[in-house]
Amino acid sequence: METNEREFEKTGGKKSKSVVVLAICVACLLVVNIGLVVFQVITATAAQKADKKVSQFIDDERERQAKELEGEAYQEDGYSVGGQYEIKSTTAISDAYKSNDNSQLNEQEVETLKLASDVIKEVVKDNMSDYEKEVAVYDWMCKNINTSEGGAISVPGVNTTEAVSTPYGVLTGKQAVCVGYATTFRLLMNMLGIDCHIVHNDYHSWDLVQIGEHWYHVDIYSDSSTGNYANFNMSDSMARNGHEWNDKGALPVADSYEYCYAYQNAVETKDINTIPKTVYSATYGVRENAAFYFNIGAFDATKSQRVSVMAEIMNQVFESGMDDNLSGKYIDCSLINVDENTTIVCYSLTDSRAGEGGEGEMSYEEIYQEMLELINKTFKIDFAGGYAG
Repeated sequence: METNEREFEKTGGKKSKSVVVLAICVACLLVVNIGLVVFQVITATAAQKADKKVSQFIDDERERQAKELEGEAYQEDGYSVGGQYEIKSTTAISDAYKSNDNSQLNEQEVETLKLASDVIKEVVKDNMSDYEKEVAVYDWMCKNINTSEGGAISVPGVNTTEAVSTPYGVLTGKQAVCVGYATTFRLLMNMLGIDCHIVHNDYHSWDLVQIGEHWYHVDIYSDSSTGNYANFNMSDSMARNGHEWNDKGALPVADSYEYCYAYQNAVETKDINTIPKTVYSATYGVRENAAFYFNIGAFDATKSQRVSVMAEIMNQVFESGMDDNLSGKYIDCSLINVDENTTIVCYSLTDSRAGEGGEGEMSYEEIYQEMLELINKTFKIDFAGGYAG
């Protein structure tokens, strides 16, 4: 008995010690796990607090920037482009047109209203959409207003600067700098009930017009020599390819291609080697501008350079005089990067002799005979003339 009890005490004592040790280990593990959980909770809470601080900082920064924008509103009227061409308000004139009451206008404004109204009567037809009205005004301005470099233009009642930068001077003298194109286009759009603003930097200005639900950039000054719509109804991304401006967020965003003429009329061209054939076919009978748009896909420096060189060589051919039908023609080439997947090549084919001979180029003999008949009719005589051929 004593021996068994001793054995039991020995073995039982060892087991008890093992149990105690195991219990201590389990307790330690529990403490460690609890510590990890507590640490994770503390860390998560700290992260949440940090996220809240970051979010609050962003919100505060946005609010601060918004307040700054309120204090620095975009200046349109009164801004001077190039240090000399001031953008002047034409709201009184467009309001007078819409209300049919010019009693509050001064003499020059009344004349401006008449000149602008005559343009609208000439180009705007019944049932035209806003887009069709915009195109009609753009076409008229490209055809009838010449680009001026700010030289001495004589227009009654205005100085030489205003003669090319105000609607009155532009519609009277038919010459304009960029400010003149921008203010005249804005006036005509506003008279037609189409919202329009002027975008500018220190050296250039153009328009931002709303057609339908979207806004578009229009730079008639840059298109005036070709009328090829390369700078007509551009999105912000398209306009920034050749324009710089900082509107401090005050101007509407232009992010649509719905009424972008070049984008909508571009023919997808997988093989740019077919482009010269299209241009060659168009050379016969072209006496005015003819614009062609080719969508060559994603921007590629080599491909873009190739279409530019095509235009350069074709112009050399036109100048060579090797073909009478091609002689006198000229191609203006513009590359429009719409987005990362779309580059549009705009070719504007112009006959430099257009307008010199009406329907076709006239020889000296034909002109002499025409003028001889006019003189005989005017003087009521039958003079044979002295042209010997």
